[in-house]
Order: sequence, then structure tokens, then C-alpha cells
Amino acid sequence: MCVLLWDFQIVPAPPPAVVHAKATTSDELGEFLPPLDLEAALACDCFASNLRVCLVNFHPDKEQENVDEVSDQLNDLLLPQDSEESGSNDERAADYSTSLTEDLDENVHEQETVEYFPVVGSNWEMRYQDGLNKCYQIQVRKKKVQLRVEHEPGNISDSNALKFEVYSDGQWFIIGCYGVKKIPKLKRPLHRGQVLSLELCNLRRIWYPVISEFRFSAGINIVKMGRWDKDDPTNRYNSTIVL
Repeated sequence: MCVLLWDFQIVPAPPPAVVHAKATTSDELGEFLPPLDLEAALACDCFASNLRVCLVNFHPDKEQENVDEVSDQLNDLLLPQDSEESGSNDERAADYSTSLTEDLDENVHEQETVEYFPVVGSNWEMRYQDGLNKCYQIQVRKKKVQLRVEHEPGNISDSNALKFEVYSDGQWFIIGCYGVKKIPKLKRPLHRGQVLSLELCNLRRIWYPVISEFRFSAGINIVKMGRWDKDDPTNRYNSTIVL
């Protein structure tokens, strides 16, 4: 048996060095930053743009006077010269704001936006697993996965139910359904014809120890015209959805 012996030694650190600040004697910055003796300074030569407005008080005994002077100078810069010009500026600003708001509303209405929707219920029903397996086989062949979202009238639990399907071998196979809180936000654009495209994403196999099997899981990116609504946490099965 071997015994290892360790020997430690505490080495004191050197004392901290004290560095005293000192003014530079170089003239390199003299062209850009002229030296200023703060103890004897009576005025400041700084300015904002071409309007000399100094905000530093070099006369503590005349503090209020300087504050009033600076305040007057700033007011002259910021406030309009007369009420007529102010009114016209307000009208132009209001017109521009209205025009900008209309342009933004129009752009939001015309732009394409994408939302991610997880496929619900696909982990446990084998018919959904069969559909996701067909998606996997299509990806293995490096082909495009063709998807669609449809109403599911045969769903006896929810008359508003929506289902995702994949096209394979000349027919459509269901791959999963849709969360109840998200149904209104998809049902409306689907009814209005605003859904542009669906893309399968995040297709993977997950190990479930409870059943000792791998199961497919996936999500879908859906592109529509305009902005997506928020999820509706108050939506329930067979709720009335305003289209």
C-alpha cells in the first residue's frame, strides 16, 4: 500500500501598488481638448451644435440665476415660436400619425406571418403514429411532406375539432389533432381562406419508459396572411366560435 504525503505552503501576496493620478504634460491632445484649470475657471467654452448652451454651473453663488438662464435657453430651443406655427405643426403631426397608422395596419394585414403548432394526441394513438411514420419515410426519400389542416366532423367530443393530415401514396393520413386553446386562432383564418402553407418541423422519436417504446412527435409551422390571434384559454369543447 502506498501513502501519499502532501505539503502545502502559504505564500504571502505582495502589497498592492499605489498609483497616484497625475495630469499629463503631453501636448498631443491639446489640439482637441484644450486644458482647463477647474479651480480658476469662470466660463465654459463647450457648446451644443451651433447654439451655445452650457449646462455646467461655474458660479455656485449664482446657481439659481444660471438655472433660470439655462432653462430659458432650452425653452427657446424646444418650444415653438408662435401659436399659429404650433397649431400647424400639431396638424401635420396628427396627419402624419394617422397616415403612418393606416400604412402599418395595411402592412400588417398584407404581411405573411408564421405560427408554430404542436401536433396533439399523436403520441398515443397508433393511427397518428402511422401517419407520422409516413412523414418520416417521405423525409428519408428527401421528398416534400405535403400537409393540410381540415375540420374533423366525425369527432364526437368537439364539433370544432381540426386535424392535420399528410398526403402519401395517393391518399391522406391523419397525423394528429389540434389543441383546444388554439382552435379559434386557426379556425378563423381557415374559414377566411388566409392559410397559405403548412410545413412539418421538429419530427423526432421520443422514448417513453412507461410503455418501453419510441413514439413519433412533431409540430407544424403554418403561414397565413395577417397577424395571428392569441390563444383562447376560455375555449372549450363545442364552444361557439365567432368566425
